[in-house]
Amino acid sequence: MLGCLHLVAALASQCRQRLDDSRDWLTEAAGLARRTGETDTMSMFFGPTNVNIWRMSIEVDHGDPALVVEIARRTDPAAIPVGVRQVFYYADTARALARIGGRDREAIRFLLTAERIAPQHVRTSAELAETILVLLDRSRRQAGGTALRGLYERMQVG
Repeated sequence: MLGCLHLVAALASQCRQRLDDSRDWLTEAAGLARRTGETDTMSMFFGPTNVNIWRMSIEVDHGDPALVVEIARRTDPAAIPVGVRQVFYYADTARALARIGGRDREAIRFLLTAERIAPQHVRTSAELAETILVLLDRSRRQAGGTALRGLYERMQVG
């Protein structure tokens, strides 16, 4: 229970735009998670994997997207057999990959995996909608740029 309270405090600190405090709470939670290991007590699934997923969610918006990808690389979301936690792993990794740039195909793969796990979360997320629009815009520019779009409009196809 104490570990989960640390995670909630980390999120509250992030919401108050106090990233350093949030990271301190996450460090405390990670220390507890190392001692407890992976647990499913009271269906809270507190442990190193869940702490990493929370850390990813906090870092993706206000921290370092490269750190999110690094955490994702060493985290196995399958350690938590609950889709509602796994979806955050895939969605936040996709958002981080999109922010880094040059890894759009990987970001799209993570988004589609998140959608398979919990479509209700993905299809209603404003953050994911924003990420998808960024990826769409970049894919259009890479596929032919503004000149091609201009030609398409001038042709009045459709």
